[in-house]
Amino acid sequence: MRSIRSVLLGTIILALTGTMALAEKRVALVIGNSAYKNVAPLDNPKNDAKLMASSLRELGFALIGGSPQIDLDKAALDDALQKFGNELVGADVALFYYAGHGIQVRGSNYLVPVNANPAREADVLFQMVDTSHVIAAMEGSGTRLNLVILDACRNNPFGGRGLRATEGGLAQMRAPEGTLISYATQPGNVALDGAGGNSPYTRALSQTIRKPGLNIFETFNEVGLEVMRATGNAQQPWVSTSPIKGNFKFVAITEQAPAIPAPPAAPARRRGTGLPQRHARYPGRRRRPHAGSPEAGGRFGRGRGCRIGSTGRPGMCQAARSARSDRADGRASRNAWSEAGLSGLGRRTRT
Repeated sequence: MRSIRSVLLGTIILALTGTMALAEKRVALVIGNSAYKNVAPLDNPKNDAKLMASSLRELGFALIGGSPQIDLDKAALDDALQKFGNELVGADVALFYYAGHGIQVRGSNYLVPVNANPAREADVLFQMVDTSHVIAAMEGSGTRLNLVILDACRNNPFGGRGLRATEGGLAQMRAPEGTLISYATQPGNVALDGAGGNSPYTRALSQTIRKPGLNIFETFNEVGLEVMRATGNAQQPWVSTSPIKGNFKFVAITEQAPAIPAPPAAPARRRGTGLPQRHARYPGRRRRPHAGSPEAGGRFGRGRGCRIGSTGRPGMCQAARSARSDRADGRASRNAWSEAGLSGLGRRTRT
């Protein structure tokens, strides 16, 4: 039953995206790392990635790998990023989503694969992925719009290992032209992993991007307000952006074309004549019979003659009565002549 509802919802949302949204190529890489091997695992990133992948697929995004990428080690993460960069050629919109551990080292942000196990600061460079590489791959692809979404501002899992240059949360990054970077919380702060299966940020994001008619700035503003409300202002999402051309909407509203009025119906035809019936368009109005019509018992009728009260035209009724009288007299004369002729003929025959 749940799958049927999901299909129906996806169909409705795709119908609302409009011809412009459906024509553009949207590509997304969605990653959720939960099962960390060398530090405490996280409960929700895998669920967050599945939720976002489902939402983005319904909105017309093609997913790298066809599904969310769950629990990637360093090699798998590098491979997914390479495929992402290749798929962006010819795309209009690129979206990168990551949920899991992320750390800040010397002002740079790193995504943490599930097998990372740094013992010193230099290990970070080889065991983790610098987010600037993600942005560079998107920037060089020629896409019109790039979205980087990081629900990775959780607590630093390597804080007790002597990595002195690490700081809490993530650092704010410069957004290149046509790029918007959304953080689950403010730079330097820690985001909540959340209860109930999803983080507060991803839950708000998946709901908001489904709303028709919101541009990206309105979308992420509503996400921030919802997260603040849900966490009692303990967590405030943050956005870094540059000027963006166009007016991208996750769900566009298609304007309805004005309805074309149907042509008026052709008037009804009198049976056998091909002539329009004068009062066919007004069925409640009774057509008054002509004085000489069959209905009035006129020239071609068998009725009792027209009544003045039915037509209000006594001259025509008088003419009709005179015509009937003349015809009667003519018939009488012909009958009399016929009888006389037949009688004469009979007498001559007998003689």
